[in-house]
Order: sequence, then C-alpha cells, then structure tokens
Amino acid sequence: MILVHPTYSWWHTEEPAFGLMNVVSRTISNFERQYFRGLPNLRGEANIFIASDYSGSHKDALYEAMSFLVATSPSIGDWLPQQQYIRLIYLPDGRRLSYKGLNDQKKRGALSPFLSAANGLHGVIFSALIDKRLDRLFQAQEQSSADAPELVDFSEWRPRAIERMLRSIHFVSLLLRGLSAPGQNVLWISDQDDIVANEIRHRQVVKACGTVLNHYLPHNLGHIRFGTTASDTGARELEDLVAIPDLVAGALTDIIPGLVSRTDLSAHRLFIPAYSDVKDKAGDLMNWFSDNTQPLKRLVLIIDPSADTTKCRVTCVRFHGSGEITS
Repeated sequence: MILVHPTYSWWHTEEPAFGLMNVVSRTISNFERQYFRGLPNLRGEANIFIASDYSGSHKDALYEAMSFLVATSPSIGDWLPQQQYIRLIYLPDGRRLSYKGLNDQKKRGALSPFLSAANGLHGVIFSALIDKRLDRLFQAQEQSSADAPELVDFSEWRPRAIERMLRSIHFVSLLLRGLSAPGQNVLWISDQDDIVANEIRHRQVVKACGTVLNHYLPHNLGHIRFGTTASDTGARELEDLVAIPDLVAGALTDIIPGLVSRTDLSAHRLFIPAYSDVKDKAGDLMNWFSDNTQPLKRLVLIIDPSADTTKCRVTCVRFHGSGEITS
C-alpha cells in the first residue's frame, strides 16, 4: 500500500537504483514543499488521463521538450463541452491546434479561449527540457535490469527513437509513481508520431511500458491503456487534449535557451517572471503558463550536463505572472 503524507500530493522515497529519476522525483518533492498546493492531489478519483507530446526534434533546437498533461477524468468531462463550443465558434472546419500551426489566424484566435478552458482541468502539465548534449538520459548503470528485453524488442529501431521512447515511458512511470493511488485506472494518449507509427510499434511500446511501470510502482493500478490520437472520433477531443502539452512544449523550446543563456542554473530552483520581451505565439503561451493560480498546475524541469560529467543536473523552473501573490 502507498503511504502519503496528508499534506502533500507527490509521493517520494529515496531510490538510488532509479539514478537520474530519483533526482527528478526528489526535485519534484522539494518543489511541492516550497510551493504549497503547487501540485494537484489526484488520488481521490478512479481514473487518470495522461496526454503527451514533444518538441525540439529539429536540428537547430538546443533542448528536447517532453510535456505531459496528467488530469482526472471528471475534470476532462467538464472540459469537453467547452472544447466543443470553442471548436464550434472558432474552428468549425475542424482545424488541428498545434504550436507550429499558430501562424494561422483562425487557430491563433482560438488560442486564448482554448487555454482558458484548459485552466479548469484538475491536474498538472509537467515538462522536462532535456539538453541535447545528453545523447542518453539513462546511462547503463542507471537502467533497471528489466530494460534488456525492451531493447531486444526495439532492435530494428533507430537509436534515437529508442531513447525518446524510453524517456517518455520513464517519465510517465515516475509521474504515476508520485501521483497515483492503488486501483486507479490510467489512459495514456500520445501523438501519433514515429514512435507509434504503426500497430507493431504500438504493441512494442505497450510491452515496454508495462515492464518499466512494474519497476517504478509500489502499488497495483487498475486498467492501464495506451493509445494515440489516431483513436480520435473526429470531434478532436483527444487531439485537443494532446494539443495542450504540444503548445507548452513548443513554447518552452523557444523560451528556455534564452533563459539559460542569462540565468545561473546552479541554484537548482528558479523563480522567473513572465517575459514581456517575448513576442507572438511564445509570449502569449508563456503569459498563460505563468499563471500559477489555476486548478491546472505547472511544473518545469531543465535537465542538462553537470560539472561532474558522470551526472546530470536537474533544475526546477517556476514562471510567475501578475495574478500570483508572492511573498
């Protein structure tokens, strides 16, 4: 049985065998202790929904962003009528929302009401910005012995695709370890990218996910399902849920390099005002993202090489806007 301090939503115990992910878990735990109610308590609901998307795969990007929306199913049920109304008014032709597509004026017009509706979700948008100098996030000594059969399954994949797949599975597993409760059902929806481009790859990812989850979880979950936006009914419900981490990942990929260039990350924890000098779509998204007063919580980590080349540095970044009262 998982034991949770009544004040905190994130469950952390030191697990040196987890390597880097133990540091990530500890950083999230410290974040919650510094920022009261900085994370949602998701353990009271029967079903948890996860949507994930990524950014920074293009060669000019300095960071790869992996963003995950973790929310309760009832709050998604409350969000769906708003999502349908926004589509009826702003996007009646069914256009797909994405960060790359925000130069489209109709999509740009839908952005503000879309983000306002997302604020009502009971959950967290978690993003990890990973320095591209880190070819492998999980060194051999930090992987579980259970990883070996995964890599056999993926022997025909390109090494970069294997690494990206492992990163996403490890982050989801850690999020479920920290936020879930015994018996909860989980549905994870990902964008239909090269990792799950066909049915064979889909089955391989499902198998790997089960192996890694068993390594992380101290308790049993209920039903665990993994799907992609290919399962969308045509009403764009799944597409729009995945669009939330897509928008965040895209904006952070544009913002973080400038932040790192003028900030000392050695503090491990940064409190950053929303930028007024950022224009266009990234600025609009960061103004929204910097509001920490909403039910949908925000959490950003930067993972980059440390001075000790055998380890990675994990820095928690918290953006804040005018709506937040600070001491």
